[in-house]
Amino acid sequence: MAKNECELAIKAALEILKEKCGGITEKVSLGGIEIEIPEEIVKIKHSNPMTVQEKIDAIAHSTWARHWAEGLLKFATGRAPTEEEIERLSRRLAEKVVGS
Repeated sequence: MAKNECELAIKAALEILKEKCGGITEKVSLGGIEIEIPEEIVKIKHSNPMTVQEKIDAIAHSTWARHWAEGLLKFATGRAPTEEEIERLSRRLAEKVVGS
C-alpha cells in the first residue's frame, strides 16, 4: 500500500474503533510521559490537505498543546514559564504528535 493509502486505512480504523468502542484516542510520549491526544488534535494530525508544517503550526498553537506545555514547565521548574518557553515546548509537542 502507498503511504497515503495506509494513512487513510489507519484513519478509517480509528473512526470505526471510536464508533464501536468509544473514546479511542492516540497517545504521544514526551520525555517519558505518555500524553493522550484529544480527538480534535488527532483530526489535525491525519488531515490530508495540510502539509506537515501546517499540522505542526496548528497543533503548536492549539489550546491543548499550550496548556500541556505550560503545565509541564510549571511542574518542572516550580515557576510560571515565559511565553517563549511555552511556545518552544508546545512546538516540540506538536512535532512529536505529527511524527508519531
